[in-house]
Amino acid sequence: MGTSPYYVDRYSSILGLSRNPFTRNPLLEESDPIRIFSKQESDSLLEPLVDEALSNVGSSFLVITGSTGSGRTMRLRVISQIFRENGASSMYYPTEPMIGQQIVEEIILMAYRNYRGVDKVLKKTIFGTSDQLTKEEMNEIISSASNAGKVVVKSLKSTRPSCILLDDIHNVFFTDESWIFFIFEMIREVVSNMPEGSILAMTSGREAFDEIERRFPALSSRIHDIIRVEPLRDHEAISLVSKRIDLVKSRNFQSPLGPIDQEVVVEANKIASGNPAKLLSILERAVDLAVVLGKSTVDMRILESIMETEGPLLEFLSSLPADIRDTMEVIIRKFNGGPVSVGDVAIEIELPVSKTFSRLEAMTAKNLLKRDSSGNYLVPEDIIGRMKEVKESLIKEKKEKTEKKIDELRKKSLDRIMRRLKAK
Repeated sequence: MGTSPYYVDRYSSILGLSRNPFTRNPLLEESDPIRIFSKQESDSLLEPLVDEALSNVGSSFLVITGSTGSGRTMRLRVISQIFRENGASSMYYPTEPMIGQQIVEEIILMAYRNYRGVDKVLKKTIFGTSDQLTKEEMNEIISSASNAGKVVVKSLKSTRPSCILLDDIHNVFFTDESWIFFIFEMIREVVSNMPEGSILAMTSGREAFDEIERRFPALSSRIHDIIRVEPLRDHEAISLVSKRIDLVKSRNFQSPLGPIDQEVVVEANKIASGNPAKLLSILERAVDLAVVLGKSTVDMRILESIMETEGPLLEFLSSLPADIRDTMEVIIRKFNGGPVSVGDVAIEIELPVSKTFSRLEAMTAKNLLKRDSSGNYLVPEDIIGRMKEVKESLIKEKKEKTEKKIDELRKKSLDRIMRRLKAK
């Protein structure tokens, strides 16, 4: 909808926006994240660490933790942009659930391509190539975590100021144990020897980071700072929305929120539990609905309309203990209630398979889930039925409210007619 010329014109004529400000824009997120990044209280640590590295007077090992959609990746991209804009070197690696050796080799190759040593120049002169490693060279490097770490350190030293950014490091837990140990030992080697003027920053899910701290104390003891991304407060949500609106507004507004009522942002933030990704998703749908209905303001009636179908699920989730609420939401939203394997759930909730299995078994014991003959998990029919009952109840309640409002309007209209007749 947002890309159609018809709707582009509708956004502008109805809402005063060139497009939906809450639709994801990967190009902007990667190339110019600072324009849409809204700082939170915990981000006060970022600026001094980056300044120290850019001044070549310090080095830092930084960890950023938070829930899925909290903005961990955005913070790495902001660091990368600041380094690049200051003529410094930045290496970014998105860790995916894959074979451990592949993760190591990709990090090594990234570091080697960034390396600016004399020996690399000579290699190009003699062999005509410089950005590739032979199979023998790679095998020698990955023969030990120490060797692998040294390659990364050499790369950082050769391009100072420099940073290496390891996103979603919790995905390392989905490889086999020997490579899990290798990767975290490689990172320890880097942070133990990295030069001044460098940063190693990595992001992780909260619970997975607890696991890293527990299993790798020699690494976690070297952490300089941890940014724990907390849920958005209302003023932070308003700031985030304002930045997005400012990028696409096609006319001047009295409010920095443009055509969106502040009450809508606050309520949407409450529904999203302070999660930026969820907040933006709710507001994206609200803006689209306003355009479809031809409404010049995104008000509470618009928000209530799009959340109508969400009511039963939100009510059900709010009744669950906090430690299993997110897991249940993932199973319902991402996998339509299942059946789903332990591994697939583990990747989504960013936890090792063993811990995910324990959680799913605990939920099964509470009759919140059941297992099928293949060992996969699904939400029982009775829970689905309860949510349907809640939905029907909400629809009935809304219908009664609407009928009551219509009766009140009729009565007021009748009263006005009677007063006019009496006046005559």
